Amino acid sequence: MQDGKQNEDLIKTPVQKLVGGLTEKYVRDIVKQSAQRTLQKKGEQLSREMDSAWKAASRDSRDQFSKDLEDKISRALDSTTDALDLEKRIDSIMDEQLNPARLDSPRLEPSPKLQEIETPSSKKTLQGYLTKIFIALLLISAGIYFVLPVVFPAELQVSTTSLDFGTMGERVPSPLTFAISNLGKGTLSWKVNSDNAWIALDPASGTNNGLVTVSIRGPLQAGTLRGVIDVRADNRQSRSIEVNLRVSSLPEISIDPSILAFIKRDGQMQGSDSQTLRIKNSGELPLEWKAAADMPWITLINSEGINDGEIQVGINGEQDPGTYMGNISIKSNDRNIVVPVTLEVMEPEIRGVVVMPRGQ
Repeated sequence: MQDGKQNEDLIKTPVQKLVGGLTEKYVRDIVKQSAQRTLQKKGEQLSREMDSAWKAASRDSRDQFSKDLEDKISRALDSTTDALDLEKRIDSIMDEQLNPARLDSPRLEPSPKLQEIETPSSKKTLQGYLTKIFIALLLISAGIYFVLPVVFPAELQVSTTSLDFGTMGERVPSPLTFAISNLGKGTLSWKVNSDNAWIALDPASGTNNGLVTVSIRGPLQAGTLRGVIDVRADNRQSRSIEVNLRVSSLPEISIDPSILAFIKRDGQMQGSDSQTLRIKNSGELPLEWKAAADMPWITLINSEGINDGEIQVGINGEQDPGTYMGNISIKSNDRNIVVPVTLEVMEPEIRGVVVMPRGQ
């Protein structure tokens, strides 16, 4: 009989432990679910109350609250504490304080993490106990919301201190970009503006991290242009970015000489030796030009080109004695120029006639 009881105990004891373990796990899950609902409901209520109180408080009261909270959390946390560490601490508090064994104990010992919070007795309701746990979590969460922006405030950073568009020729340079970053924990609101109208910025404002596109708009004068982009945050931080652009001067045509004159005698097919019309580009962008004469007796050699060049101008054909007028038109991507050409045809020379001086 005694042996049978011992065998029964050998079987019953593991089963009881198994049932106890399963029951504890079930109770733990139920308690955690209840805690979650209670915390969520209580959290929403306290969140509304805190938000209302914060809006109603004066600026000095807000600053003092933030400073006091900063000092409290700074003393409690070391320099390596971050949001992830705080999240782990919250999980640890939940596991420890919602342990069913602790809920059944006649007196709960204070947790090291909750030294500033009164330890509830077993006579207090679960809801009251969870409320105190919520307050502990709220302090830690408040450390993330309030203290981290104070200990690690918003910090403005830009990806570059200068932008160089190079040399602008016939086409406008492609836009450039720079990045704005927030290295801190607080919210960073920023605005950008330039000191020159030829610098266009998009977008003009933003929050935390962003990418700003810088483009060129004209018209622009030739030469070296410099501008400054001012990036300014709502916490009075500012950064400057220098913008450089060199604008090439437009093509500028000039000619030499401005008038051409030829002389020939009647009966000659060609006039005097050909003359050179020189074309010069005083600008930096390419000068394209082309020349044409409005009279058939004006001949042109090398009548088109780019930048500097020379045109050989000659006379041909038969003309009666007299003075003839013509023009050479030079068209370019700068301006058009007309060069007057005159031709004087003289009487033929009479040979064998000697003119004697008077008195002989």
